[in-house]
Amino acid sequence: AMRIKCTYLLLLIWILFPNSGFATDDTFCSTLENEIRKNQIDLRLDLQPQTYTWGADYGIDLDWDSNMSYIRNEDGSINVFNVRNNNFDEEVFPSSKTIGPKDKIMFINKVSVSELSDNEIDTYFYPDIDESIESTAELNESLTLELGVRRQSSNEIKTIKVNPLYNIENWIYPEVNIHNFRYIDSKKGIYNLNLTLYYFWEIPELIPLYERLLGNYNIIEDQYDIAYCQIKPDIFESLQIWHPLLDFKNIIEESIDDSREYYIFEYVPSTNEEDASAYISYQWDGNTTLSSDFNFLAFPFDTQILSLDLMNARQASPIGYKWLKYSFIESEFEKNLKIPDWQVVSKDIVPRVEMSDYHRENRQIYSLQMRIERNYSYYVYKIIVPIMIILVVAWSALWVEPKQLESRLTITIICLLSLIAYNFIVDKDLPKLEYLTLLDYWILLSYLFAAVPTIISVISFKMLSNTNEKTLESFDKNVRFYGPILFIILVVSTFLALTFNNENTALFIRNTIF
Repeated sequence: AMRIKCTYLLLLIWILFPNSGFATDDTFCSTLENEIRKNQIDLRLDLQPQTYTWGADYGIDLDWDSNMSYIRNEDGSINVFNVRNNNFDEEVFPSSKTIGPKDKIMFINKVSVSELSDNEIDTYFYPDIDESIESTAELNESLTLELGVRRQSSNEIKTIKVNPLYNIENWIYPEVNIHNFRYIDSKKGIYNLNLTLYYFWEIPELIPLYERLLGNYNIIEDQYDIAYCQIKPDIFESLQIWHPLLDFKNIIEESIDDSREYYIFEYVPSTNEEDASAYISYQWDGNTTLSSDFNFLAFPFDTQILSLDLMNARQASPIGYKWLKYSFIESEFEKNLKIPDWQVVSKDIVPRVEMSDYHRENRQIYSLQMRIERNYSYYVYKIIVPIMIILVVAWSALWVEPKQLESRLTITIICLLSLIAYNFIVDKDLPKLEYLTLLDYWILLSYLFAAVPTIISVISFKMLSNTNEKTLESFDKNVRFYGPILFIILVVSTFLALTFNNENTALFIRNTIF
């Protein structure tokens, strides 16, 4: 009875005093939304957030692993992952003209990189500067680095001097998680997959707002959980907060009905080691169709590269590649993928700078590339082997006596017609292209050499009347010997011509033959 009375008392207080604490329509998140609307102009949340990331910047992003350690080669050198083009003030990094992705840094100021620890390397590339410095012109000339660089395309080590720029950056940290492939339409050059695109950025301007609200409601425990707010896109747009625009440049279509998107506001309380911080993140889940350049010259022994070209439409905010690399390269999501007729054999992230047709200025693009290899066994056992059997049967007619023309022609013509009919059946499994593939050349050579026994049979029969039997037998013997050899030479020559130095050739062929 006492418990029931207390319950009624608490209910009465909640009804009479709805503003004490959070009512059902006045949660922390809704309160935060209202406070952002009230303070939007004062805090200038429509502008790019201020950041604590500032200093001397060489524009060189070195390659890290998941443990935040530099990836070192066998000789102790470190790899350049990317070289950014501009700083926040649109000044061009000098390093962007002399150093490129995948170059190796061998020496720093004449000291071998193999003798330097990661912390020592950081002191070179991220030097401490005076807080009063606010421009590149104020930077000390002693910050110039002398780098020994081995270019990706050669073994020669070149000495390159690079100067830093003063930079203030608000980095955007994306993740791309691929869940499954829905289909790959190699004939149309498109593919569809189910993925999650997630990215976040720091927004220090919201920290005092969070702290005031948490203090007003005397929230001390579980501050992160209470301040975690999931916002719908239409509400976020109404708040008029600056946000980056990350998307895939080669996207063709996004599914609207099957997709889900939202924004998340996060507050991380201060600790003894770290100051408080605030973040906004965006997440999109759904199916998307993208285009990719397919090269079928080596078909059916081909590999293709499926790319997701991630681009930030707001060039002022660079993309932080570490999270991107971890989610795409090191997550090993391909082990759970089921791709009909294909398998993922390698992954890579290839940075590049490309001129935007819309903005008329350079844009940084991270191309997330998956190399997929075709399961060629179907084409070997269902097309190549049956055609080979038909050819063998057609050429067996040359072992029949030349005077038995009708028997020879019966075999050769039936084989030729069978080959034509069979190609009509398998034609639906072949890509329709404006150029010939390796399998197309194989089929054309098969047509040609399936017709040769018919022509030889007619010639041999014609020679019966004016050629002795020994000469005729020698003629047939030479045709039976050199004909298949010529066919093999033409097939091998065509194979080498289409697969040699072709990056789209199956890996087992390149590793075995070349």
